[in-house]
Amino acid sequence: MVNVMIEIPFQPLRLSALQDIRQEKFTGLCKIKSSSKSIWQLYFYLGRCVYASGGNHPVRRWQRQVLKACPQMDPDKLKKIDLKGILASKPDNWDYEILGYWLDQEIATPTQLAEILQGILSEILFDVLQDSSVNLQLQPQMSFSRLQLPFSRLLLPLDVNVLFKQQQHEWQQWQSNHLESFLPNDALIIQDDDLLKRNVNPGIYQSLTRLIATSQTLRDLAIARQRPVFEITKSLAPYIKNGLLSLVKVDDLPPPPLPQVKQTVRKPLIACVDDSAWMCQILEKVIVGTGYRFLGIQDPLRAIPTLLSQKPDVILLDLRMPVSNGYEICGQLRQLSAFQSTPIIILTGNDGVVDRVRARLAGATDFLSKTIEHHDLLDVLNKYLKARMP
Repeated sequence: MVNVMIEIPFQPLRLSALQDIRQEKFTGLCKIKSSSKSIWQLYFYLGRCVYASGGNHPVRRWQRQVLKACPQMDPDKLKKIDLKGILASKPDNWDYEILGYWLDQEIATPTQLAEILQGILSEILFDVLQDSSVNLQLQPQMSFSRLQLPFSRLLLPLDVNVLFKQQQHEWQQWQSNHLESFLPNDALIIQDDDLLKRNVNPGIYQSLTRLIATSQTLRDLAIARQRPVFEITKSLAPYIKNGLLSLVKVDDLPPPPLPQVKQTVRKPLIACVDDSAWMCQILEKVIVGTGYRFLGIQDPLRAIPTLLSQKPDVILLDLRMPVSNGYEICGQLRQLSAFQSTPIIILTGNDGVVDRVRARLAGATDFLSKTIEHHDLLDVLNKYLKARMP
């Protein structure tokens, strides 16, 4: 099979098309479109199906097969499983990713997962057979890793040919019992309640009303009653044909909600390089009290490495410190690309013209006296923080 997209025109799905996929060891996506606008996706690896999705009621179908293969799972507990990470990273493939998560966490066994996948594929194949005409598109992939699902996480390949033959036999049963027009994804409603009461005994009436009250599809009822959907449909067919009940389309269940990503607001970080512990404490109280973060650095020799790792939004720099003064540190910071545009404000106890000139020459953005009022300090910080906002 060449590595180009192949399209098979609308016609009933035939076993030969699936046999070709198996014989050619096809790897890629088989997209099936029906004349009724339904679309299914079958993912293949070396001729075997590794997952299937799409069509009507993908959520109902997934839940049905999970409850069938894993009866020990409490449906209420399933809803409480924390899926935020899964849904955030793979929202389109949530169903597949959850199964992989269960495998990793040993919530379900490989045998159970294989049964779930087989049940999903079987339902899809039956729906395809029930549709009179479908169109196939084969989209090959050069490598396994380029497929749209992370198949290396959950590789349980299925033989589509075997499952197709089983569903063909199932469909023939429906046809021989004149059930072709009954769609297993439809739900029951009472067509005429008074007529139903008059024509069935009270026990059957109560049983039917209980079934209908749940708004379950024929397939849902089959899983709940642990009976084949064919038997359920056949037993209800007389009531439907006599106008006591009817089948209606129902919506799919909603998928697990995609977690809302909370956008955390990053508070500005104000750094202060000052050898005075007292000064750092005073500034920290004012700055943190305003809602900003504060970084105090009292060792001038550690100033640049610390600032590089934290990348503050504004730097307050003491002018006169032992070992290294504010002019030197400011000049060194300006030589680094990370701080070329960062506001650097020189702090000093002497508000002299010479100091201001030297500070500007060293690359300082502004110059403040340590005796400045707190509200004046915050005005300056807000001024430069606002200028840095995108």
